[in-house]
Amino acid sequence: MGGRAGHDQNGVFGAKLMWNYFGDFVSLLRIPEHRDLPLAELLPSVFPNLTFVRVVRANKVRQAVSLWKAVQTATWRQNDSAVRGLGALAEDDERPPYKSYLDEHRPALRFHYGAIAHLLDRILREEASWDAFFEHVRIRPVLVLYENFAADPENATVSVLDQLGLEQPADLILTPRMKAQSDGINDDWARRFAELRLGTEFDLSPVPEREYAPAD
Repeated sequence: MGGRAGHDQNGVFGAKLMWNYFGDFVSLLRIPEHRDLPLAELLPSVFPNLTFVRVVRANKVRQAVSLWKAVQTATWRQNDSAVRGLGALAEDDERPPYKSYLDEHRPALRFHYGAIAHLLDRILREEASWDAFFEHVRIRPVLVLYENFAADPENATVSVLDQLGLEQPADLILTPRMKAQSDGINDDWARRFAELRLGTEFDLSPVPEREYAPAD
């Protein structure tokens, strides 16, 4: 593991960073020896040979819909063992108590135009903040389109490795541990949101609102 936590066998360290946490992350890096460094010099000084891989979702409406659904279910990710049911006892044993409570008392999912619009605005603001950051530090990140990765994770991963100049392991076999949570509810909510958003400008008829039970 390269002798350090978080490193892979090739010596590369990787971490996921959301914009909401970026300010706190930068503050934590400003130990005395880095306190006066400009932002553009701070991260490369702490992490030599730093490369950013930026994952961007093209369809922001569907991203906001997925986020609103996750907020209601308190489910941000779903792995294969959870999808298969209760067979993996180790996974169930590690689940926090609140998850079991939510599973047993999960309310019906509700479409809410205002909530999705709020989340969509937040997503766009955060994307613009990343744009501003990369412009400021004069960095061109490696771009990964979420839709392409979801459709073909193996080729998308190989492409990232090539752009990073990393050798592809000979025994590389990618088996995604997480399962897409999008379903018919996401499809319907995205369509309804689009019709309501465009309704005034294009005289569209809004879709009647109705309630949904949680997906099995």
